[in-house]
Amino acid sequence: MENRGSKRGERSDSEKEEDRGLKRGERSDSEKEEDRGLERGERSDSEEEEDRRLKRGERSDSEEEEDRRLKRGRLSDSEEGEDGNGDEDSRRSFFLENGLEVLLLSNVGFSTQSSAALTVRAGSFDDPPVIHGLAHLIEHILFRGSTKFKELDDYLNKHDGDANAHTEFDFTTFSFEVDSNFLEVALKRFANVFINPLMETDILEREILVMDAEFLLSKHRDSDRIDQLTASSSYDKHPLNRFPGGNKESLGNVDLPELKDAAITFFKTHYVAPSMKLVVSGHRGLNVLESWVKKFFSPLPGGIPLPRPEFSRPWDVCRSYKVQSVENAQRLVIRWIVPPPISYLKKPESYLLQLFSQEDEGSLSFFFKKRQWITSFFVCVGAHSAFTEEKSSLSLLSLTSAGRLITITLELTNKGLEQGYLLVDYIYKYVSLLTRNSPPQHFMEQYKNLLEMKFESLYIDDHLISSQSLFVDRVSANMLLCGNEHAVSFFFSDPTCDQKEIDDFLKHLTPENMTIYWVVKKLPKEQDQEIEPWFGTSYVEVEVDRSLVDAWMGFKTQVLEETFSFPEENLLMPSKGYTLERFDEKSEDSAEDGDDYIAEDGDIAEDGDDNNGDDNSVKKIGNIFYVNAASTSSAYFCFSMPSVDSLMNKVFLELLEHSLSPLLFEGSEAYIDTRISLIDGNKLV
Repeated sequence: MENRGSKRGERSDSEKEEDRGLKRGERSDSEKEEDRGLERGERSDSEEEEDRRLKRGERSDSEEEEDRRLKRGRLSDSEEGEDGNGDEDSRRSFFLENGLEVLLLSNVGFSTQSSAALTVRAGSFDDPPVIHGLAHLIEHILFRGSTKFKELDDYLNKHDGDANAHTEFDFTTFSFEVDSNFLEVALKRFANVFINPLMETDILEREILVMDAEFLLSKHRDSDRIDQLTASSSYDKHPLNRFPGGNKESLGNVDLPELKDAAITFFKTHYVAPSMKLVVSGHRGLNVLESWVKKFFSPLPGGIPLPRPEFSRPWDVCRSYKVQSVENAQRLVIRWIVPPPISYLKKPESYLLQLFSQEDEGSLSFFFKKRQWITSFFVCVGAHSAFTEEKSSLSLLSLTSAGRLITITLELTNKGLEQGYLLVDYIYKYVSLLTRNSPPQHFMEQYKNLLEMKFESLYIDDHLISSQSLFVDRVSANMLLCGNEHAVSFFFSDPTCDQKEIDDFLKHLTPENMTIYWVVKKLPKEQDQEIEPWFGTSYVEVEVDRSLVDAWMGFKTQVLEETFSFPEENLLMPSKGYTLERFDEKSEDSAEDGDDYIAEDGDIAEDGDDNNGDDNSVKKIGNIFYVNAASTSSAYFCFSMPSVDSLMNKVFLELLEHSLSPLLFEGSEAYIDTRISLIDGNKLV
């Protein structure tokens, strides 16, 4: 007989009482015994057999087929229409009755770890006006554990795992990874953090001190000081005009009992299931993962998420500041802010970022370096680039509901600093090139093909995913932007923009929408200095002459001399359809634990002679080493330097890197990891 009550989601009296017990953190006797078994790592017979099979590396036929599909980058049927991939067996998405949106990923990637992340649509924009940093404080509090379990970190550390969390302006993300054998109990503890958090005053006091220590470290970074100056110099009542990180001073505006009440109110208001996105990536079947999620996360409270208001622009006039560096550096930082897009899947900024970042002849970077005005050129637009750690940390302001921040940073030489606003002239001349011309078709095609290749190789190349926890962290945050259908492929999907969308983006790169920061080693004494209230940054606001603003506006419409040009075709780019293959063969002398063979000094087969059989990972023929890596092919060139002066060799290395920067950039854009280094002070590799 059909169970209509179950299909309608109705609950029996005993089930309702069980739910009430769950919400109070109570457990039945059988569940308590189950908890103790989980804590001891005990498993049912079928689970133990599954574990043994996993540890031996054995897979069922269906799992092996699933792995083969994953190695080809296949996703679900719902993504297939958009991304050209499909595999309904490796992922599953659904909503719990309380409104929590869930994405499950089974057996993805090459790691033996499992991971989970939960993103909540609550961040620094939601801080009360008198308690800056409250959202950040709650992030800290939640990882201190729940009323039922001790600190989550302690449990994860015992089982080869760790946890991480970060607070942005619009959201907060919590993530962890752990040995796959302990995912179930880790998920249980993780869920309980959001159901029964500890909100005691002694924990508040301790975490405020931790936050204050973080703040003191950030005070010594020019990038963080510029971010806070950007926020503090926004219009007085604009949501960006706040201190998002918080410290002992900002959280001390109210006494501890009042702060505790504010934290509880914030948590109950914003930490509701419909405002949350959960991602679980585990080495278990989807049915098992789903059962765990429903069991542990169903008690999360439901509610109505608060809408995010539309924001106006935080400034409407060209501004220029001279800022005292705490790093003894000199930089030019230029920022514009562009309104949020209607659809995040249309990404004109992606193409523009690629163009601005070019280093070959005809680019901004090449032009400035050739004249010895800069030592480096860095451009940042919008969100994270993918599932890897960036070389330079992105600004908290990079992508918010207030808009997308475009930042150009030039590390200046003394000669470059002397050029002053002439540097800005040339940046607007380059913008003029982009405004008057469409990007060449070969450039757009190459970029599209590269994204496709990276996506196809996502689960077989460890260069594309830094860690499991970072992977699920960004997937869960992506769900806020584009839903679960595109959360994994978002970074690699073809930016489906046309020239009109590129033009609409470029029209915001105006002087009135621009802020200029001259980061200098020493501020001029003759000018009155101001102090940013939170970081204590010394700065001087400098009026920009109207004639300069008019000239920059005119560059966008004038036909200028051919100072800049679009990049030529990158011959290092892989052809369409190219994908990486995982190298699975092992040498006969591989370590017993199955790691790839690594050659030691004197342990390399030379001139084709076998030293360890035919499957060595490293061979030398003549002066060339041949290396088999797990998922990539590598080429190494080694030169003996004539000079024994290591300092002179380091200077030569810097000059060589500078000279080869266009080629190195082309290689990096073509997914070729290129590095130059010194070994033993006189060997160039």
